[in-house]
Amino acid sequence: MIGVLSPTSAAMDVRNIAALRQGLRDLGYAEGQNIAIEYRFAGGVSDRLDRFAAELVGLKAAIVVVGSTLGIVSASKVTQAVPLIAIGGSEDPVRLGLAKSFARPGGNITGFLLTADHAIVGKRLQLLRDAAPGISRVGIVANPDAEGAAQTIRPLLSPSSSGERRMILHAAMTGRLRPRGAVALRRRGGRAAPGRGPGGCG
Repeated sequence: MIGVLSPTSAAMDVRNIAALRQGLRDLGYAEGQNIAIEYRFAGGVSDRLDRFAAELVGLKAAIVVVGSTLGIVSASKVTQAVPLIAIGGSEDPVRLGLAKSFARPGGNITGFLLTADHAIVGKRLQLLRDAAPGISRVGIVANPDAEGAAQTIRPLLSPSSSGERRMILHAAMTGRLRPRGAVALRRRGGRAAPGRGPGGCG
């Protein structure tokens, strides 16, 4: 049995759950036929994560797929044996004590964490430069309230060795980005670099 611990609601996680099911089918596993999946959706209420993580471990899940850093922290409190698969999250797992290092994390946690590691942020910017050579300005679309946003934004504000100017475009949700800010960036020869999650970073 696979456990799924989501910080959001079932409605918001439709695409992620569909992708998980498809990935399992590609490996020969079909939910309800040769594999069972137990879901727990916190609905944006972080206080539920500890209880839901304990429930999934108590149900003897073989692995638990977790969709946020807070969820991983919660699950790591109740098991050091059940493999925890992190999908998303932007906090530094080493700083949080979830991993010994990026190269050799150790423990029972693996997966994909979109961290604020300076090297990773630098690679994102380099990909943007490769895709749009000669850019003079970079706008970072970010949700300042999102998990890990501050840690992601901080290295982006450091002086650029390549000479481009950077500006932060704050948006609580992607659709709420002020149009004038994006238009002004385009007119000045710039490109926007969205982060992960609602409104960008996080």
